[in-house]
Amino acid sequence: MTHELKIFIKQLQTDHQEKIDLTVSPDFFELSESELIMEAPVSVKGEIYVTDHHLILHLDAKTRAKIPCAICNNLTDLSLEAQIYESLPLSEIEDSLFDYSSFVKEELLLQIPLFAECESNCPERSNLKAFLKKEEPKKSAPHENTHFPFSDL
Repeated sequence: MTHELKIFIKQLQTDHQEKIDLTVSPDFFELSESELIMEAPVSVKGEIYVTDHHLILHLDAKTRAKIPCAICNNLTDLSLEAQIYESLPLSEIEDSLFDYSSFVKEELLLQIPLFAECESNCPERSNLKAFLKKEEPKKSAPHENTHFPFSDL
């Protein structure tokens, strides 16, 4: 587990604010998925500070992920960006060293779409046309066949 996404709470109580501008390895994701690859470094920027009784996280995180294309199943590269706003009571933080990697991990993983398409329009899409239902143009119904249930009120 990386120690780069940790901060000393006591240091914050004296300085009251810590600017964060880090680029860290994606190892903290601890993924063993064959259909989700996180190899790109994670950029974390923002600030962490203490108010009267709360620890406040205000961070922006960015990275890239690879998931299979929904059409051709080749890996496609996605950009992931998340904004993290958390307020934690100081009374609930047990250690003087606070690890905020779980917040970064959760918010970035929530940004991964269920389906992605390579190059925003997969070249294999044309092969699927034979299997897709053809849409018929909608015909406008004549006025006399349209039913208006409240017209007599």
